[in-house]
Amino acid sequence: MADKFYELKYTPTHVRLRVSPSGKDADPGEIVNELQAKGIAFKMEHLNAIMRRGSNQFETLTTRELTDYEVYVDISQDESEATLTIFPPSNPAGKRLDPMKVKEALKEAGVTKGLLLEEIQRVVKNRIESEAVVIARGQQPENGMDGYIQFPQNKKEDEPDYSSQEVSLKEMNLIHAVSEGDVVATIVPPTEGLEGYTVLGKPLRAKSGKKAPFRLGKNASLNEDGTQILSAIPGYMVVEGEKIGVENVYQVASVGSSTGNIRFEGVVYVQGTVEDGFTVEADQGIDIMGTVGKAKLISKGNIIIRGGVMGGHLETQNTVEAKFISDSTVRAGMDVVSQEYILNSDVQAGRFVRVVKGPDGFINGGLTRAGELVWTPALGSSAAELITEVQVGMGPSMRQKFDKLQSDLDANLLNFDRYSKNLFLLQRQFETKSGRSEGVEQIAATLEKALPLREEIWKSLQDYNHMIEAVSQMTDESGFVFVANVAHPGAQVSIRRQRLKVTTELGSCCFRILRGTMKPHPFDEAKAVLKLHHGGKLPF
Repeated sequence: MADKFYELKYTPTHVRLRVSPSGKDADPGEIVNELQAKGIAFKMEHLNAIMRRGSNQFETLTTRELTDYEVYVDISQDESEATLTIFPPSNPAGKRLDPMKVKEALKEAGVTKGLLLEEIQRVVKNRIESEAVVIARGQQPENGMDGYIQFPQNKKEDEPDYSSQEVSLKEMNLIHAVSEGDVVATIVPPTEGLEGYTVLGKPLRAKSGKKAPFRLGKNASLNEDGTQILSAIPGYMVVEGEKIGVENVYQVASVGSSTGNIRFEGVVYVQGTVEDGFTVEADQGIDIMGTVGKAKLISKGNIIIRGGVMGGHLETQNTVEAKFISDSTVRAGMDVVSQEYILNSDVQAGRFVRVVKGPDGFINGGLTRAGELVWTPALGSSAAELITEVQVGMGPSMRQKFDKLQSDLDANLLNFDRYSKNLFLLQRQFETKSGRSEGVEQIAATLEKALPLREEIWKSLQDYNHMIEAVSQMTDESGFVFVANVAHPGAQVSIRRQRLKVTTELGSCCFRILRGTMKPHPFDEAKAVLKLHHGGKLPF
């Protein structure tokens, strides 16, 4: 129509003409020639009127009288549908529709795809006349789905079910933690498009989906067929735009009700505080910029608390470092280092316990145990309100074993003494011939308890003697308590099996065993011995 400025549409009963506004002044001769070629009669004034209007709408130019059934197939402009209209003759008496006309009309119109055969049969069988019925539909193309990245949604077996409102906020553990070799994400491939067609059989091309955009971040790799992203280390998943990786350091602002307890295989870095009642567990280490309250920190790596700990419980196979330690329990496989003080705490270290800050640093109150040495500016307090005890020279496990052995031995000896007294009384009753039958049974029952206990006491004594022998063979350099400024009266110092209570204020000194006797020695002299023992330098 863009070239001719008009369009003619023919039906068995009507001829319709559409003229565009730009075609109003066109020569109508071309239209007349086309109509005459088809043998269609019309009135020229109707043609001129439509030309003048240029309404761009189909208008009836002329009508025709039908002498027989006519079948008209109309194709939609986008060729997505075809309709069938049966026009009856002006005088239908004695006339019937030939079904072949339907077939011929479809063939002439070029409709070959998407035929609705049941609809065609219904129109013919029910003689639906002068009504356009859709008898063919094309198929729109279906574009392929874009590929996408699918992240694991299934929780691990040991994670709580967060769908339950009864789950404690402390157990949220919002980290998406992964282990080495875990699937971090699945790459879902795009799908091919499904091609469509028009009712005239023209193919309608479909677009295939696009591949999912992504980039591998740190510690992430693809599996062999490129369908999965795997973690190369224990850590947590990090997604930054299109980049997917794994970090072994998990960063969190603070630990509290917004995060819940944290359990992670890498390092946990807390920019703020750890609130009372919460737990942080991290295999490779914990680093906290703020303070720690009455919380629990557990790690195989170092635990560093830059703001100090008040009332916490700390456990690590390595070293604990803190600004200060107050009213806390600390268990370290290696060292415990406090910058300012250790106050009223139960501290245990496999090697060293050290208070760095001088001269104001101190250890005051509680029990401090170390396998090799304790170093502090001050020990105890002039106020003497708290009992301060320091134990060195035996590793924590050895000290615990020794204390338990001592406690069990004391309890068994007490029970054995009670059984011995009972046996003596039963024997006296037996000798006086009063209740001999009952006395024999009571003696047998008492012996049944006492004899195994005697064997247990004998074994404990052997273990105790072996341990004492091992302790006695330790060198004089196996236990030091360095007090750089002052040791206050009331403080108690134990090195291996020897104990000394400070009775008067002592200046700079070092408690150590020399030639079998523990006593305070000059600080610098003991320091030189310690350096010599560690290759000419201090061990920290």
